[in-house]
Amino acid sequence: MDDRSIAVVGLGRMGSAIAEALIVAGHDVTVWNRTPEKTRTFEGRARVASSVVEACRTCDVVMVCVLNYETSDALLKVKDVERSLAGKTLVQLSSGTPERAREAARWAASVGVEYLDGTMSAGPKQIGHDAGSIYYTGSPETFEANRPYLAHLVGNTVYCGTEMGHAAALDFAHLGVVCGTAMVLYNVLALLSQENVAAEELFATLPFLDRKFLEGITQGVATGNYPSGTASMTIWRAWAEQFVQSEIDASVDPKVPQLLLDYMTRSVELGHDDDDLSSLYEALRPPKS
Repeated sequence: MDDRSIAVVGLGRMGSAIAEALIVAGHDVTVWNRTPEKTRTFEGRARVASSVVEACRTCDVVMVCVLNYETSDALLKVKDVERSLAGKTLVQLSSGTPERAREAARWAASVGVEYLDGTMSAGPKQIGHDAGSIYYTGSPETFEANRPYLAHLVGNTVYCGTEMGHAAALDFAHLGVVCGTAMVLYNVLALLSQENVAAEELFATLPFLDRKFLEGITQGVATGNYPSGTASMTIWRAWAEQFVQSEIDASVDPKVPQLLLDYMTRSVELGHDDDDLSSLYEALRPPKS
């Protein structure tokens, strides 16, 4: 068993799932969250830090899983926190662009922190099980030293090399395909609904798309009930904002991710901020009478 202590900073759906998986695997875990109520489920099973400084000072490894790099920067780029992190390992699992990943690596080096940048192709329900993937960039030595506990998080732990933008670019590419496919499907399902054509007739003509994938992303469309099983639409929208920026940074035309962001924003405006990706359908269907 790896005997290093691990802090998990940020206890949203994903951060909580990560902390839970590490506790179940027998690791020494400390948790912190801006909203103390989210730490209560871990009382008696993990140490609850009163501050980010305390979490960083008392642990060997700090895993950060918050909304985006901006939120992470506000927590970490503080003198007392930087001093507490020096000589330790930081694993960044927040959403950000390839350029922000490179900036974070330069900052980490400047304050004496070993740094791994991670992107997750996994939902909270996959964490702690033999499913999903997390992609990491950083020094090979840092990755190998931390592999023992990283392997407890998902089924597929992938090292992508030292180019810090690699994992982030791969994440946007992967989720971009998933979300883009979903957006087109929701659009045509709205058309079929208006013309009283069953969705099943469409699915039967799409043998190149996995049936479980089709059923998964369209779950809730028939009922208008979209409980979040992966991430809320607020999180998806924040991710899409980073997707747009990543293409701007790379001098790629961002119209496609911008369209996705526009519809995600519309879904939030319709009141689906805490619902799952499938509530994107509500932004694409005709307004309810």
